[in-house]
Order: sequence, then structure tokens, then C-alpha cells
Amino acid sequence: MISIDNILTKLQESYPKADVDLIKRAYIFAADKHKGQKRLSGDKYITHPLAVATILADLYLDDMTIAAALLHDTIEDSDVTDSELRDRFGEKVAELVSGVTTLGEIDFSKLPDQEVQEAKFRAEIENLRQFFLAIAKDIRVVLIKLADRLHNMRTLESLTVSDRKRISRETLEIFAPLADRLGMGQVKAELEDLAFKYSNPEAYKQIASIMAKGERERRNYLIQIKSIILTELEREGIKAQVDGRVKHLYSVYKKLNKVNQDFNKIYDLMAVRIVVDTVENCYKTMGIIHSKFKPMIYLIKDYIAIPKPNGYQSLHTTVFGVKGKITEIQIRTELMHEEAEQGVAAHWHYNESKLSVYEKGSSSFAPEERLGWVNKLANWQKNISSKQDFTEDLKIDLFNDRIFVFSPQGNIFDLPEEATPVDFAYEVHSTVGQRCRGAKVNGRIVPLSYQLSNRDVVEIILAPKNDKNGPARGWLEFVKTAKARQRIRAWFKNLNRAQNIEDGQKLLLSELKIFGLEDKDITEEQKKKIINNMGLKEWNDLLAAIGDGTITAKQAIKKIVGQKLYADLDSKKDKVEKNEEKTDGQEKETTYSSLSGILVRYADCCKPKKGDRVKGFITQGQGITIHKADCHSLLTSPQEKIIDVDFAEAKKILTTVEITGQTRVGLARDITSLIAKENIIIEDMQATGIKPEVSLIKITFFVDNPSIITDLLPRFGQIEGVMTVRRK
Repeated sequence: MISIDNILTKLQESYPKADVDLIKRAYIFAADKHKGQKRLSGDKYITHPLAVATILADLYLDDMTIAAALLHDTIEDSDVTDSELRDRFGEKVAELVSGVTTLGEIDFSKLPDQEVQEAKFRAEIENLRQFFLAIAKDIRVVLIKLADRLHNMRTLESLTVSDRKRISRETLEIFAPLADRLGMGQVKAELEDLAFKYSNPEAYKQIASIMAKGERERRNYLIQIKSIILTELEREGIKAQVDGRVKHLYSVYKKLNKVNQDFNKIYDLMAVRIVVDTVENCYKTMGIIHSKFKPMIYLIKDYIAIPKPNGYQSLHTTVFGVKGKITEIQIRTELMHEEAEQGVAAHWHYNESKLSVYEKGSSSFAPEERLGWVNKLANWQKNISSKQDFTEDLKIDLFNDRIFVFSPQGNIFDLPEEATPVDFAYEVHSTVGQRCRGAKVNGRIVPLSYQLSNRDVVEIILAPKNDKNGPARGWLEFVKTAKARQRIRAWFKNLNRAQNIEDGQKLLLSELKIFGLEDKDITEEQKKKIINNMGLKEWNDLLAAIGDGTITAKQAIKKIVGQKLYADLDSKKDKVEKNEEKTDGQEKETTYSSLSGILVRYADCCKPKKGDRVKGFITQGQGITIHKADCHSLLTSPQEKIIDVDFAEAKKILTTVEITGQTRVGLARDITSLIAKENIIIEDMQATGIKPEVSLIKITFFVDNPSIITDLLPRFGQIEGVMTVRRK
């Protein structure tokens, strides 16, 4: 039952010296400020902060956190001010409430459109940056928000169907992964199952039905194997608590998606958890289990010696259990179990005796050690240049599953799942990333796009210090960390700035001409206003951004002439074009001659050829993609990013490709055979040894169409032993 008395009882059990008066005053104040307010369910509003405080009391949080939970909606939903909270409840409680209020103002699912609302977009970015800084300063801010979200999910039934789905998707994408990142397994599991129920009700019912059919059999099996394990451990003098659990529904759903919906391939549907008193007995227990049940060797995992990035510690082994039934067994100490369920929240109630055992018997992270990723997020957000980059980087660096990998010296690096050696290189240092030319994983040479696994040992093969070449543009296709992407983008922006400025000027002039304007029509005052609004330092920064595709010339003109005037000019332009659209029954084609120096790709969806009527689609940071004018993909694309182009007079393009690969007999032959199959004539070829195990092959050849090069580069990468492919 939810009541302030129950909260006080739980709090005093964990903190005998807790400030009970603070909690009572916070409750009375919140009840008064929410008086007359009701939730959509019809319940009195005060039931919500009480429920949030109860969740946190169950997680053994301290008195200030409980007080802040009771007060967390007072600023947002009443006339209470921040200064009033500081005066009544102290600086720390007010800071916690303020942090929760800040997060509540951020709509993760509907960040504003950067093009239309630049200032608002920047404001949202800054809010998030401040929030992550607040987390780094005091993690209890996000613990309150997670408890708030958990209670809202428990009472979601009173909302409309569309609101349920929206909030559930946000919970699955943001809040459940955040709970996981903080090691709060119990909160994460409940959030996922509740969100799964409303975001995908059909799949939820299907999984629930499948699980219900074998429920009795699984329960009986767990009773049987638990009895056997307890008997074996007692015989060896090990005291243990043994429990069984069944995988929660959303976890089963995700597993099914990974095994092509084959339910029989989910081996860890059931798990037995063994809790013992010391780390030493964890390893002894694993030995006893393996002497009784045959283990699946490749599924033995030691998360005690090498914890997960969120601090989780346990021994995992999967065995052929009773009658050969595959069963996962987890072995941990009491404190490890507490942390596995409660994550960073567990640290707030360790008493001195527990802490001494904890320090002797565990290598888990303290709260501040777990939160290095928060500081990273706060730092990279200072330099965000686009909404697309921001949302993509946020999800990858914060909400993806994490892995630990090692340098040859034994240093540990925390990376997102599916990270590559290039991500690792940039995580070590930006210079290592720029000089990266190859990689070894566990002593074996691998492609730079290779996806790393937990506990891999990664060695980076570096270019000589006098090598002026940097990263390959193709790395952007596979790197997974925000840091790597930002450094690679920065390299090419700096390298090609002069050319980007020139191209941006041409693109802008060409677009101005369409609207009957000239360069001289843009006043210095307008230029200054535009660059200030966009957070740029000078006009050339805008031209460079147009040249490298970060923004389009049309977007720039909207800022120059204003949204309304632009719409009027655009309307007049459309009328003129429609009048001139056909000549002798043929559509008139507008030429676009300012593509020199800009990265041009040819779309795979419609494969345009010389003679086709074509359009160009500008992609941020990736130049222009050429499509057939009637390509279906253009119909659903933002029209302001589509430009008129034509094929220039066909000319042979001289191209040099550098390929590094593992030295072996036949490497050069395989590369030249691939080129020969395309009827391409090789102009020049050189092969040199960089290291005893690595060769560099430079090939120069002519092609008729850039799309041929685009097609060839990934095919070079598929040749056995090839590590990197770079077009000079």
C-alpha cells in the first residue's frame, strides 16, 4: 500500500539517522500544492509523487532523494518557485527537483526542425547538455526521473491509444536503455515489458501466450534443478540462496527477432541465480556446477573479473541440466546481486560493514566511475552541428548496448555494441584515429569495418608519423561512436575548406539566379545577422557548409530573404517554370553546372545513365546523389533538397585507389582480376610492403562514370585479406 508512513518505515530501516521531519514537511507541502489536482485516471494527484517516492524507497535511496521525489512536480504543476524550495528544503533538494523539471521539459521524440527553428533547436541541445551535466553532478536526478516514468507506465491505461504508443516507444528508446546503462536491471525489465504491452500489443499477446503454455513445466523444472544445486553446495559447505527466473517478455521478443522467430533457439529462457557470500565461493560454485552438469564452453562468461560497462558483475555459465535441458546459471555475491537489480542506486545505502566486504570482494565501479559516459555526452553536445547528427549520436553513445575491449597493454575501453577498430582508435586518441591504417583483433588482422565483441584485444596498425594522409571518407559508413564521426567529418571539412567555400559560392549564386537575385542583393547587415543566428563566425563558414552539403543553398536563401518572402518568390518561380516546362512536347531540362569539386554519387535505386533526365538530392556531408527525374524515392524526399542537374559531357576520369591488405600470394592478382572483369584499363600499379605482414597497393585507372568507382570500392573491401580501401 502506498502511504507516507510506509515510505518512512522503509527509509528508517535503511537509514536509522534519516531526516524524517524533512520527508514529512515535503509531503505536507506537496499535498497542499497539488490540492484539487487529479490525474487522468481520476486519482488525486498526490498519489503520483507518493508512488514515485515509494519506488525510490524500495531502491533504498536516501532522505533528500525521497523528499525531492515528493516535490518533483511542484514547480511544473503549481506556483512554486525554485527559490521557495531552496528556502524551505535546502539547496540539495531544490537542485534535484530543478534537474528533474529540466528533463521533463525535453521532448526526446519531437526535437524541433533545425532549418526552421535554429534558436529553439540550440536551446533544446543546451537543455540536454545541462541535464547530462546534472547527472554527472548528482545521479539521483535521473533516478527520480526513472521512478517517475515507471509509475507513469504502470498507470498508462487511462491515456488514449495514440498517447500510450508514443510514450511506450519513448520508454523503449530512451528510459529503459538509460536504466540499463545505470545497471538497474529490475527497473529496466519492468519498463520494457510495460512499454512492449502498449507499443506492440499483438506481439506482446503472442509472446505471453507462448510463455504461458510452458509455464507449469518450467516452474517444475526450476524446483527440481534448484534442489539438486542446493544439495551439491551444502555437501561442499557453501551456503547459498538459489532462485529461478524466466526471461521477461520483451527480452524474449528481442531474442526471437535475432534467431528468425525460432523459439527453440532461445537457450537462456530460464535462468538459475545462485547468491553466495564471497567472490572465492562464486568460482568454487561454478566448479561444482560443472562437475555435475556439462557446460557449453563457449557460453561461460566471467563478468566478475571483467564487469559489463554498466558495472554488472556475475559468473554466467550455460549447462546441459536435468535430462539435458539447456539452462543458464548465474553466480554472484549478495552485493553483486543488489547492484544487478538496483545499479547505481545500491550505492546509497551501503553501511560500513557492507562497504568493507564490497571493497574486498568486488571490482565493481563506484557511481562516479560509472558516469564517464555522461561527461562525454555533455562535451560532444557543445559542438553539435545538425539535428540528424545529434539524435543519431545520442542514441548510439547513450542508449546502445555497450562492450568492453582491451588494448594490448591491458587498458579497458568502453564502446557501443558493433563498434569497429576505427572507433577504438579514436577512443584511444584522435591522433591514433587519424593515423589508423589497419587493425589486429586477438592477434589476427581484420578489416577496419570489423565489428568488435566484448573482451576483444585490439591493436591498431599506424601510418608513419610523416604520412600526411588522414582518415578515409568511407569510414563514416561504418563507425559507431560520435567521437569517431565528429573527428572524421572535421578532417574533411578542414582539408577541403577552400574548395567547399568555392563550391558553396557557386551553389548559392546559381540558386539566387533562379529567384532573380544576385550576390550584390545580399547586404553586409543581412550576412552578419544570418551568421549570428546560425552560430557561425564568418560568411565563409556558411559557404563552406553549403559546399560540403551540411545545408542546402535553398535553406540559406530562406534565411537570407525570410520564410514568407522565400515562399512568395518560390511560388512565382514555379509559375514561370510551369509556363516554360514543355518545348515541342519535350520537358525542358534545367542544367546545373556547379558540381565541380562536390562529391557526386549515382543512386542505386534507379541507376541513372548518360542521356537520362536526372535530378540531384543533397545529403548533409555527403554531397549530391544523382537520381532519374522520375525516381520514386524523390517523391517522398524533402523538396528543398532536390536540385536540377544534367550529365556533363562524358570524360574519362583518372582515379587512383590505395589498398592495404594482409601480405599473401595472389593479393595483387585478385585485385587486378576484379578490375579486369569491368573492362577497365589499368594505367599504373605499384605494390610496396609497409610492414612484414601488411602490403600497400596503389592502382591508377580510367573510368567513364563515377558510379563505377562507387561500385568498385566496397568490392575491393570484400577481397580476402584487404584491410582498407581509399580513393586518392
